[in-house]
Amino acid sequence: MRNYFFRFAIALCLLPGTSAFSQQSTVPTPTPAQTAAAPTPQIPSRLVPGSIVYIVPNQGYEIAISAAIAKKKVPLVISEKESAAPFRIESVTIFKKPSMARGVLLGSNFTGYEMDASFRVVDVKTGVVVYSYDVHKFESHMEDNVRSTSEAFAKRLKNFMIQGGPAA
Repeated sequence: MRNYFFRFAIALCLLPGTSAFSQQSTVPTPTPAQTAAAPTPQIPSRLVPGSIVYIVPNQGYEIAISAAIAKKKVPLVISEKESAAPFRIESVTIFKKPSMARGVLLGSNFTGYEMDASFRVVDVKTGVVVYSYDVHKFESHMEDNVRSTSEAFAKRLKNFMIQGGPAA
């Protein structure tokens, strides 16, 4: 008799829905009010042809960027008002002047100006960086570096937009 009782107790525990070993979730289900209050993830905007951008001023460098965008026929609309543009283009530039020592040590090809420029396109609403590009140029005149780096950025940005780059 004792053997039957023991078997019955084990069988009862193994049945689904019994309280002994049932796998009920301890996480409470959210109420409709809680689901409405949960933040929804924001999908970043894509930089598509016809997008309006604002170029953040950087010691006159924004003029070179807008000229390069026009020259390379990048399909963007440039706004003078920051509030009207859903995207902004930010840039950081570092110039290195030529030095005689570098020319003596490395040869006459390295006596020009060096420039490092970094660019990024930011979605204003979400703060997501949609596109970024870093370039290093070496030219004999500083003006050539400004033009060259701006055009390199515009060319890569146009290729990114045509290829339908990832949504950040």
